[in-house]
Amino acid sequence: MFRKIIFYTIVFGIILIPVIMFLAWVLAPKKVMPILIVDKTVLTPEGQEHNSFTWLLWHQKYVKANGDFYYTESDYFGFFPKTGDTFEIRDLMSYSSGQIDELSQEFAGAYYTDTYGMYYNEWFLDTLQSENSRKVYGGMDEHDFLFLKLMKEQEKLILMEFNTIGNPTSSNIRSRTEELLHIRWSGWTLRYFHLLDTLGNTEIPQWVVRGYLEQHGNQWPFRKAGIVFVHEDGRLFILEEEKDLRLEVPLMRFSSYAQGTFGLPEKVYYPYWIDITYPTDPAINVLADFYILPTQKGDSIMRKYGVPHIFPAIQQYLGSYWFYYFSGDFSDNEISNQSKYFRGLPLLKYGFANRNDLNNRSVFFYTVYFPMVKKIMKDYYNRERNLFPETP
Repeated sequence: MFRKIIFYTIVFGIILIPVIMFLAWVLAPKKVMPILIVDKTVLTPEGQEHNSFTWLLWHQKYVKANGDFYYTESDYFGFFPKTGDTFEIRDLMSYSSGQIDELSQEFAGAYYTDTYGMYYNEWFLDTLQSENSRKVYGGMDEHDFLFLKLMKEQEKLILMEFNTIGNPTSSNIRSRTEELLHIRWSGWTLRYFHLLDTLGNTEIPQWVVRGYLEQHGNQWPFRKAGIVFVHEDGRLFILEEEKDLRLEVPLMRFSSYAQGTFGLPEKVYYPYWIDITYPTDPAINVLADFYILPTQKGDSIMRKYGVPHIFPAIQQYLGSYWFYYFSGDFSDNEISNQSKYFRGLPLLKYGFANRNDLNNRSVFFYTVYFPMVKKIMKDYYNRERNLFPETP
């Protein structure tokens, strides 16, 4: 009898808890938050490159000025995949300076998730990131800069991520944006790969392999996990686990302020694209740093190329305007769209996340991205509610 009670209690809980979570989401009020999302690197209509942010907007019930939810596949500016190898571009280039001024007044914030763009082989030949080729579309432009300048002048929220000001953005637009927002890109990007053996890992770009062979005696000696470092001038080196790295994956460590303010863990692994970007204004607060932990041999290689072991991961400016820079591809995570309807799910995921899984970006989403961006949006909404119209 006792076992039956336990059994039915468990079954009832499995059925009832999701229903309660869904009803809690349905009954929560909508909150108007007009955000302009820019993503110029979208390989599929699913828009994984910015889906983490639209997932969060749905889950927290932030909506557009007309009361509609944000749709990942349509509510952004940038590159829009269509059927076959066709595509559409909808961005600020089609707007006059006067229209951009109107947009800056219409939107309460901006999130630039990716401006890298699309290249010929990635799109027309469907080779993904396997080979360098000529640009089809991408990079920040004069219109993007003007919009960000107006948003700053109006003291609104600006969120930016990895590679927003990197290649293929022109040096002119980059330097002006760096001056505008008080950050500076070093020219270096890096990424962890769980396997550097090219026969076992097709995600390693061919331009990385070709560049390394050309610069390092036509040898590719890697068989384990490691980190690839690439400079905009073409220089490239690789650190492999055990031989060059004491810890194979970049580690993020959060300041005590970040832990207390955003509910973040002390540290977490980050297994994706990163850029090395620094603040140029002492008013910018570094909330987290990336740590590379090399062996003595790896340390000598990093010194040779002038690459530091520690550099900023998250930068924050809360003065006359709100600005955050994420030095990783933070909004590109593999998460289920259906889960956004269940209130409280991120808290459960946070509690049960396997923080030792080095190659699972969904762990990063639930332990870092969601609690951090949720808090940013909540604080901004509560403080600047006068910017937003009433929910229709």
